[in-house]
Amino acid sequence: MTRLVLAVACLAEIAVDGTGETKVRRDRCAEWSKGRPPMKVSKADATAATACFTKSSCGERIGCWAPITETQMAAMAASAPKKK
Repeated sequence: MTRLVLAVACLAEIAVDGTGETKVRRDRCAEWSKGRPPMKVSKADATAATACFTKSSCGERIGCWAPITETQMAAMAASAPKKK
């Protein structure tokens, strides 16, 4: 998948997920969340992520969040149920 195709797909998903009635969006989110392992965030990670909001640019915030998110995603992938 090219970067442009991925960007277009992501923007389309954001347009759908970020619009409409609140209840519909919550229901969509709840449906998406079913079957996924719970995310467990340590107090230290939560504090570090909150500190990312103080960064002055988007790039700095992403750079701050990236290692935290990478660790969380790796832990979730490791604990996800195996597909049969």
